[in-house]
Amino acid sequence: MVNVSQSERGLARSSETSLFAALMIGMTAQGMAITAPIAGLPQMAKAFGPRGDLIAALTIGVAAAGLMIGSLISGWVLERLGTRGCMLWMLAVYGFAGFAGFFPLDPLALLISRFVVGFATACLVTACVWGIAYQYDDLRRATILGWASSFSNVSAITGTLIGGLLSDAGGWRSAFLLYPLLAVAAFCVAAVGIRQLTPVADEGPAVGFRAYRVLLPAYAAAIILFVLLFMGSVQLSFALSEAGFSNSLMRSIILSLVTVWGAIAALSYGRVAGRFGRERTSAIALASVTCALLVVGLHEVLSAPAAIAAASAFGIFAGLIVPGMYDDLSERSTPSMRSRAIGLLTAAAFLGGFLNGPIFKLLGEFLALRTQFLCAAAVALALAIHAAWMSRRSAASGR
Repeated sequence: MVNVSQSERGLARSSETSLFAALMIGMTAQGMAITAPIAGLPQMAKAFGPRGDLIAALTIGVAAAGLMIGSLISGWVLERLGTRGCMLWMLAVYGFAGFAGFFPLDPLALLISRFVVGFATACLVTACVWGIAYQYDDLRRATILGWASSFSNVSAITGTLIGGLLSDAGGWRSAFLLYPLLAVAAFCVAAVGIRQLTPVADEGPAVGFRAYRVLLPAYAAAIILFVLLFMGSVQLSFALSEAGFSNSLMRSIILSLVTVWGAIAALSYGRVAGRFGRERTSAIALASVTCALLVVGLHEVLSAPAAIAAASAFGIFAGLIVPGMYDDLSERSTPSMRSRAIGLLTAAAFLGGFLNGPIFKLLGEFLALRTQFLCAAAVALALAIHAAWMSRRSAASGR
């Protein structure tokens, strides 16, 4: 069992509304962790001279690495610091490390600060998802997880847009002002909204490998699903370029639809899962991404309407599948393992995102881009059929 400082109010320090706001912080921080400096990367590359392109690219990659590595130990951090302590300390780290990019650092110091931003973000996500799983049950939990995922999408769009405006107004370093601004606001919200509860895992084999072995299918699924999810950003961008969308603004508008529809679909996750169940909701999400992949793969020349339809379908997939993964894991995991299990799921998801590039780079040696999309569609369709079959089996057994 998990030893938690129990209270009638659960995690709420003052009100349910302030707790809800606090539990949105993790995904909001994640959405901005990567996107804030993106618009200023070309300016950054010029500022750092001959190696500028590499350094600019690494500021994104290193932050993602911090997220992945931080996720692996974020459960342990949560168990040591508790909910309130973890959020307040990690928000301070997030703000200071993010603000470091505003100052004239050498490239190594800048990259270290970006890694720390990713690490702190991972701990914030685990603390908030654990808090949602602890505070809410069943349909309410699904609804709140959907809101959190939607906040991540909105934060990503906002970070990109405001970061671009700041970079144009004051140079690329100005985009890093977003981190302390978000951290200060979120610190105040967390201080008011969330109580200190400390999950302490049982000792012994109950939380050893045998306990986590039952979650291995969920982790394997997360890797595959995020490989597919990143098709809607990385590979779709290349497909648009091949189809003649040479204008960067036009490509960015189409790609932004993934995030917009992701936010809309995430908001509806609780209602959809409540009506159809988790397995059938997963089947709907996988059917959506199958359609998106087929639209790109079957078009010899991708038209603007087809590209818009594909981006929108990718967004629906992302909006339903991300909260669905955390919802399913919260249901499967026991309280004694949940904090670490959540962190491992986030790490598995980011590993899938990382693997998208190498996998399709290798496939590109043998297959045309359209054929790669068709191969991915076959995988997505197989997963959709499996999810639908699991849904029917659950219905037949009365679960």
